[in-house]
Amino acid sequence: MNFMRPIRPKRVTRRGETPSDALLRGGIEYIEVRSLDINPFSPIGVDAQQVRFLDLFMVWCALADAPEMSSDELLCTRTNWNRVILEGRKPGLTLGLAAKARSSRWLRWAKICSAIYAAWRRPWTVSTVARHISRSATSCWPALTIRN
Repeated sequence: MNFMRPIRPKRVTRRGETPSDALLRGGIEYIEVRSLDINPFSPIGVDAQQVRFLDLFMVWCALADAPEMSSDELLCTRTNWNRVILEGRKPGLTLGLAAKARSSRWLRWAKICSAIYAAWRRPWTVSTVARHISRSATSCWPALTIRN
C-alpha cells in the first residue's frame, strides 16, 4: 500500500505496529486529507465551517457514483497534480484535459458542482444534512445503517 497519497486511509497504530498492519487489524479509523491549502485567516490553518464542509463532501464523494477512470484520464490527472505541486502559483498555468473526458466527465462534474452549489445556498441544518446523507446511503446500500 502506498502511504504517500494525497488522501490516505489511517488507523492509530499500536506499539511496534506498522500502518499497514493496523489497517489490516482494524480497518480504516479515519481519512487523512493532505491535499488542501491552509486557511491563512485561521490561527490553526482551518476553521470549523471548512471542517464541516470537508466532512460532508468526503461522505458525498464516498456515496456518489463514480465510473472508473480511463488510463488517459489517470495520466492527465497525475500530470495536472504534478503541475500544481511544482508550478501552482505560476501565472497562466494551464491544466490538461483527457480527450475522452472532454464531453462526458467534465460536463458531469460541472453539473455536480452546480448541484452542490445550489444545495449549499439553501439553509441546511446538521440534521437535514444527516437525513439527506442517510437517505442517499440507504438507497444505494439498503443493508447500511447510519445512526444520527
